[in-house]
Amino acid sequence: LCISMHWIGQEEGNEYLSIYLINRAENWNEFLEALKYFIAVSQNIAYADIDGNIGLVCAGGVPLRKRERYQILLLGDTDEFIWKKVLNVDSLPVIFNPTNGYVASANNKTISNYKYHIGTYYSTPYRFERIVKYLNSKEKLSIEDFKNLQNDEYSIMAELFKKNLLGLIIDSLRDNAKYHSFLKELKTWDCKMNA
Repeated sequence: LCISMHWIGQEEGNEYLSIYLINRAENWNEFLEALKYFIAVSQNIAYADIDGNIGLVCAGGVPLRKRERYQILLLGDTDEFIWKKVLNVDSLPVIFNPTNGYVASANNKTISNYKYHIGTYYSTPYRFERIVKYLNSKEKLSIEDFKNLQNDEYSIMAELFKKNLLGLIIDSLRDNAKYHSFLKELKTWDCKMNA
């Protein structure tokens, strides 16, 4: 049995140059050009310019794989599963000036049913959903609103867990006096993830 291991971080890239060029890009095309050097680790990289354009690119090296679905182990005794190439930035998912008026990212899956396999493991969507809900809460957000969003501690995941947890335990613990304070705290918890 032969196992072949390959990681995108072993590919030649120049992330320092990419970030340097991103910081000096004067338009969307220069921004995209800068991303062609960003290979090692996939990142959702946001764009905004003084003309009001916004965008988001699922940047990073995405290997072109010969397989239909994700598999952690592939046979390495032939070249069947060797990466043929790394996709360039022109083939990666891009959002530019979306009709909703914003782009958002929280390490979530940014695209479904893409023609290439971008990745398998993403963060749960709760932080992204919270951001989107906040962005949709007003027609126009102020600088103060964005400060509040940056410091937001409310957890949609905690809200769901709390609801399910209460549903499971409330009947079994209601008659046990030693858990009354716990149940009261859980019921009144505001789902904020502060200390």
